[in-house]
Amino acid sequence: MTVLIFILKSLRFYWRSNLWVLSGVIIGAIALTGALVVGTSVETSLVKIAEMRLGKTDYALIGEDVPFRSALAQDVSTDKNIITAAILSLKGTLIHSNSGKKLINAAVLGIDSTFWSFCREEFNPVISGRNIAVNARAAKILGVQRGDRLILRVGKDLITPLDIPISTNDDGFTSFPVTISEIVDDNQMGRFDFRSNQVSPANIFIDREYLIEKLDVPNISNIILVAGDHRNVTDELSIDKLNDILQDKLHTTDLNLNIRKLSKVGKLEITSKNVFFNSNIYEQLLEMSKSAERVFTYFVNEIRHNTQSIPYSFVAGIENDLYPNLANNEILINNWAAQELDVSSGDTLVLKYFTLGISSELLEDSTAFVVKDVIPMKGFAGDPTLMPDFNGLSDSENCKDWHPGIPVDLDLITKRDEDYWDQHKGTPKAFINIDTARRMWTNRFGDLTSIRFSVEEYSIESLSKVLLMSLKPEQLGFKFLPVREQAITGARDGVDF
Repeated sequence: MTVLIFILKSLRFYWRSNLWVLSGVIIGAIALTGALVVGTSVETSLVKIAEMRLGKTDYALIGEDVPFRSALAQDVSTDKNIITAAILSLKGTLIHSNSGKKLINAAVLGIDSTFWSFCREEFNPVISGRNIAVNARAAKILGVQRGDRLILRVGKDLITPLDIPISTNDDGFTSFPVTISEIVDDNQMGRFDFRSNQVSPANIFIDREYLIEKLDVPNISNIILVAGDHRNVTDELSIDKLNDILQDKLHTTDLNLNIRKLSKVGKLEITSKNVFFNSNIYEQLLEMSKSAERVFTYFVNEIRHNTQSIPYSFVAGIENDLYPNLANNEILINNWAAQELDVSSGDTLVLKYFTLGISSELLEDSTAFVVKDVIPMKGFAGDPTLMPDFNGLSDSENCKDWHPGIPVDLDLITKRDEDYWDQHKGTPKAFINIDTARRMWTNRFGDLTSIRFSVEEYSIESLSKVLLMSLKPEQLGFKFLPVREQAITGARDGVDF
């Protein structure tokens, strides 16, 4: 019997078993082929969604807690192959007055006409003043159409974070009427979002200049979109090039910082629009300067000595250069406060103050100090500019007009306290060691309220230059990200078959 005949007889004898094997092979092949086809289809769909989310966007600068000049986008666009757009992105609620329907926690995107240049198809809707656009999902949720009038309520927490200690008790929102002039579909940047999500976000598009007018803030943004000239497929554009341009174009105002001259005390002062800032970011600047002085001024609920107390005062943490050998448990008190409390050197004072808990809840704490000295209200001890720019406090003409974001019992304020405010404003009534102040009052926003320099060492211009040279933008969240590359990679990596 030949081998061929043996094989044929075996196949015929075991035809049932062989048929099952063949069927299994065919089914397995079909399943594998189907999985490959489906996988390719899913990957294509995810990539398409990523493309719709970003339009022509290649890179993005996303300022988390630090808004910057809208003009920074134009400054970055120094290359003819770079297209930029600035966006002010906030959270808000859109309310349909007639139906009562609400679109809560929607993305409110303050834009100008440059935003639509990132659309992959020709599209340039007219959005100005109170005329806004919404995307298809937002329109569906609210059941609205072009011409409908609504109320837009926008959160201001990016402009002034509401959990800053001693921030204003403003509810953090502004509301105004708007009219829908356009409904934007997914292919027209309606799906714009940096998050990878198969569900379209609910987007509201509004003229940025009109939005900042309603918010009563400067022309600021917190996102910059960048696209290379897509005819050249961004051959000459890179993340390193963009971040180098950014380093060169930044202003101190982009970093949420102010520099001012204090002529009466012969100092230049760096402060933050958020009141507090982190000293570790400025280590190089502090090391370079011969005259740098760190300051941490805080609002305390009470200064008490036995049965005597002073309500609601500022206390400043100062460098040892201003008053040498001030120990961590010692305090200086000005002569006005010493008279009110009937204290002298060696007596014990207790400071009561609020701090922020883990969930931003207010916690009252207290610390005892020994009076090192009673000092006259002159020099640093008579300087009202040591008071930070706390909204609801520093802008008040009278103590009775205070409205900080902490509980304040105005009935505790006496005529003597009012007279002090009228004459000296927020001049600190007591002073402690800067390291002690940082240990007591450091919060998520920072551990200083200002840094001061001698006018003999710097001018405003030279200090600005040195400051920008010493800072690394990425330390403050200023860094362009390759959002297109990340989105496409994420879409493809999300399919593993």
